[in-house]
Amino acid sequence: DALVGQVSGVGYGPNDSLQEIGFVGTTKTAAYYEYSTGGFTVGLGVGQTWDVDADADLRDTANIAVKYAMGDYTFAIGYETSDAVDQLSASASAKFGAVTLKARVSDIDAGVDTTPWAISADYVTGAMTLTGFYTDFDTGTEHAGIGAAYDLGGGATVAGGIVQQMAPGGDNTFADIGVKFSF
Repeated sequence: DALVGQVSGVGYGPNDSLQEIGFVGTTKTAAYYEYSTGGFTVGLGVGQTWDVDADADLRDTANIAVKYAMGDYTFAIGYETSDAVDQLSASASAKFGAVTLKARVSDIDAGVDTTPWAISADYVTGAMTLTGFYTDFDTGTEHAGIGAAYDLGGGATVAGGIVQQMAPGGDNTFADIGVKFSF
């Protein structure tokens, strides 16, 4: 996640992560090393996933990723593995003046193969950023969202968004607005 990342989300709180494609991840006993030289960054990690209900380690995990940044363009690829899941993820971003485009795709082998992908666009005008995204989880569920964030200065931002979830069990709409603080 540190190098491949996600496309841009919209809103405040939990709605701000509805565009995200998951990682194998680690939640306990994790170690991560990152090295950068020039435009290249390499990251290596190991850890274990944790089952809170069973109070036990589930499986060992390992990951490696490479990122290259060149001016307004960034490319990254990462591989994660555990006892039950193998995942290869790639991302790219490009900035064209006031517009930033981002894309991410993953090939996930977890017994059932899926290839989720996501795209986003950010447009900055003054203190306001307008964002739109689309994510296809390749499970029959898709998310599309639009939102805006206004920089109030001093680390405060008003952010709001609307996300439409299209799913086999029925569609849902999520909306929120709030103030984010960064110190």
